[in-house]
Amino acid sequence: MEKDRDKDVKDIGTEQQKKASYKLPRRTNENELLLSEIRKAGNRPPVNFRGRVLVMDDEEIIRTILGVMLMAFGYETHMTANGEEALASYIAARESGHPFDAVIIDLVIENGMEGKETMRRLLDLDPDVKAIVSSGKTEDPGVTNYWEYGFQGVLQKPYSINELRQVLNYVIKRPVPESFLNTEN
Repeated sequence: MEKDRDKDVKDIGTEQQKKASYKLPRRTNENELLLSEIRKAGNRPPVNFRGRVLVMDDEEIIRTILGVMLMAFGYETHMTANGEEALASYIAARESGHPFDAVIIDLVIENGMEGKETMRRLLDLDPDVKAIVSSGKTEDPGVTNYWEYGFQGVLQKPYSINELRQVLNYVIKRPVPESFLNTEN
């Protein structure tokens, strides 16, 4: 039975690359199985935060895993692959009266607007945007000095489900510092 189950999943990552290894199912019930695995890995039951999170990442597998992790916390998610899509989604959500509570932005985007430029434009639209930078480029100034770009939190890939929970909770509950609104770039 376990061998049959293993045939129905695709292994994602390695122990050296990830703090927690997840398997993405190929079947239609992939979210149920992945939610179960994420809940076990988080070592806590999911928290029902209720909110909306916009995610921008050009890697589909990252969007999928991150989306399911956020759903496990009770968030409604919207996924985009680049800055142009993220900006359009952010504007549409605000205009509909259902804005996002937070935005998670990957710095490096292969085909489209990258993370720092997306953040700059989001701040032009909404100085109160609550955004988290997500990147594996630990030496990039957008990560090391994330606040200088208007981000309020950072998630260095690979990150655990508990790190995601802590940073997201901190950023959503935190007021926008006055210094973010008065910076000259």
